[in-house]
Amino acid sequence: MRLHHIGVLAVAALLVSVDVVSSTISSKIKAHNFEAVARPLADNRNDVLPTRLLRTNDLLNQDTEERLYGLEKASEAINSAASKIKMNLNIRTWVKEGKNADNVFNLLQLDGRLDHVLSSKNFKYWSKFIDAYNTKNLDSRVSMIDLLTARFGEAGVSKMLISAKKVKGTEELATKLQSAQVAGWINKGETPGRVFRILELRDPRNNPLASRNLEAFTNYLGVYNHRTGKETTLFQVFSTEKKLVEWLQTSRLKFGAATKGDELEAALFTKWFKEKLPPKVVMGALGISRSDDLNLYVPLLNRYHEFHTEELAKVRNAVP
Repeated sequence: MRLHHIGVLAVAALLVSVDVVSSTISSKIKAHNFEAVARPLADNRNDVLPTRLLRTNDLLNQDTEERLYGLEKASEAINSAASKIKMNLNIRTWVKEGKNADNVFNLLQLDGRLDHVLSSKNFKYWSKFIDAYNTKNLDSRVSMIDLLTARFGEAGVSKMLISAKKVKGTEELATKLQSAQVAGWINKGETPGRVFRILELRDPRNNPLASRNLEAFTNYLGVYNHRTGKETTLFQVFSTEKKLVEWLQTSRLKFGAATKGDELEAALFTKWFKEKLPPKVVMGALGISRSDDLNLYVPLLNRYHEFHTEELAKVRNAVP
């Protein structure tokens, strides 16, 4: 209790300091304005002031402006310090009152746009509250990534973290949270196919090739393969290559998807070429029949024919 009173007194002292600084600034500004008004009156009476007096006045004005700027900066620093002390006292109070992380999330007004959550100045206070809460409640500790997921969904949080990793101020925290999210999937035994769906990449209507979550899935696969010793690729997420081709052909038609679509298509063609699949047998190997919508497959098969021809020419030319 004594610590609480001391903290409150400290805040009060800082706030008084702010008032004093603000009053000083106000009086300086008034004096400065009076000089600005008085100068033209003197000009009217004397027509032209001596050059030396004008220079002196300019120096005084410059000195006054510099002092005002310094006082304003000091006032800002005091306000910032007072705000931090007040927020830290609030965190102690919230823990003592038994508030949970969701309560405090709302109190800190973090329930706005998802992309702005990590960049909010109040997010660090939410993080501090979670640390304090977990210290007091060892048997009911909470995870920040789980709390965010419960509020925004796994796909939404994943997109947010991909964006936040590319911003200097949030890069470190976003990287830690993404690692926690990936570790959660692996520890729960989620398969790559399941994570692909969790990230809403399986449905072409979600424009998966242009989604930030495709990058998140690639990051996840790297960790998954390292931990399991496997070499799983995106292609193996699909039960058959026919379904892969259908997904790829449909997804690449979406806005902004062409570049990634071309990249994946080239990887697929390279795979087929290494497996020594000539164009004429690919259709049968994929299980495409006359009853299927051939318009979906024929453009891709034609491009593979061109790719196969070019690669064969490279191989022949390379032979001495």
